[in-house]
Formats: sequence, structure tokens, C-alpha cells
Amino acid sequence: MSKQHVDQNSGMDAATSQGSEPSKIVTVHNRKGGVGKSVIARSLAEVWYQQGRQVFLIDMDSQRSSYREDHPFAKQKPPFPFEAATDPVKVKALLEQYADTHHIVIDTPGKLAKEYLFAMAVADMVVIPTKPTADDYEPTADVVKMIKATTREPAIMKMREGVPIQFRILMNMTDPRKANTEVFREFYQRQGIPLFNTEIRDLVALSNIKMTGFPRPNTNAGANIRAFIREIEDLMMTLAKAA
Repeated sequence: MSKQHVDQNSGMDAATSQGSEPSKIVTVHNRKGGVGKSVIARSLAEVWYQQGRQVFLIDMDSQRSSYREDHPFAKQKPPFPFEAATDPVKVKALLEQYADTHHIVIDTPGKLAKEYLFAMAVADMVVIPTKPTADDYEPTADVVKMIKATTREPAIMKMREGVPIQFRILMNMTDPRKANTEVFREFYQRQGIPLFNTEIRDLVALSNIKMTGFPRPNTNAGANIRAFIREIEDLMMTLAKAA
């Protein structure tokens, strides 16, 4: 959030930015594993870093999905600062420490637990990646319900100064040759659930990001993520003006 007010009852007090331009926080969450949360989080941070922005990545997953030095196939170390932190109190301290950073990305595990509410409550935008499959619908809908219920809590409303938690569903690992993506997109829309216009294709270059690093801008994968980032930035700017 632009102003990181945090409820003291949750062990979270006010965190104020020392710079003139507060950090923009993007949290990536879905309670279902295997939907590409870590790839999306890492990709966002990688592109912002390549664009010359100051970036900090927080990995709240105990499995350290974004980067593990001891993993035989995930040794491509991020070129920007990052830290694993599963405790919301530690996450809060990191947000204070990196308050002057342009972009903070928070990667979360595939769980629906109270400690991850903080990561969503402090975010300027919550990205909910989901694959266009029947198995992914219920877990994704559960996250949406939790966000809407959390937004109504007085402590959260006070912390966010009355601004609801902003979120969008991201259709991830899509295949343009199949019609199922549009079927699920229309289904979410009929329920009034907001979606990003951009879809992330099921591309090998993205799934291998932890092995080979982020793909070059002139590749399909690089262009796809950059289009998504432009949409996020435009959306956060529009929401900030409306707040």
C-alpha cells in the first residue's frame, strides 16, 4: 500500500515510507499449488529490475519456491535483493526496511491461512494466478471470498483507510489453441470477479525461469510478461488516482 498502516492487534503497527514515493506492493496468491505463483512473482521482479527499478522480493513459502540455492534445478540467483520470510512480523519489518524500494513483490505458498492475509492487506494489488481448469476454480474462488470477507473487517478497513483490497484473477498457463480459457474467463465475469485482460501463455521459457533466468525482451515469453506489467502499472495508477 502507498501508506502501510498496519493493525497493532495483528502485531502490525504503522510503517511509513522514508522516501517521497512509497513502494508499490504486489502480492501473488492462490491457495492452490501449481498455478505458477512463484514464476509470476519472480517474472514481475525480474522485469522491473531490468527496467532499472529498485526491486525487493519476499518469499513467504517455507519451500522457498522463488529461489533455493540448494536446489539442483533452481540455482539461477535473482539479480535483485530477496529474502525468505514466513512470519508476518518479519515481513512487516522487511517492508519497513525496504520502504523506499520502487516495487516489492510478495510470493506466497499454496495455502489459505491467516498469516497470508497480511500480505494481501498491505498490497496495492493482489494477483491471483489460476489455470483455466475445473480443478482450479474452487481454490481460486475461495481466495476471492477470503479477500472480500477480510476487506469488511474493521481493522483491515482502518489499516487501508477505507480502500478495499484490490485484486484481479490472472489466467495463467493458457493455450490459445484451446477454448477453455475463454469459457472460464466468461464464468468468472458472470460472477462479477475482476480479471486482468492479459493472459500468460504456457511457455517453456517462463516455467524454466529458475533454471535459466528471465527470457529476453524480444522473446514471446518476455513480451508476454511485459504486457502484463504494463497492465498492472496502468491499473495501480488508475486506482491510486481514484483513492
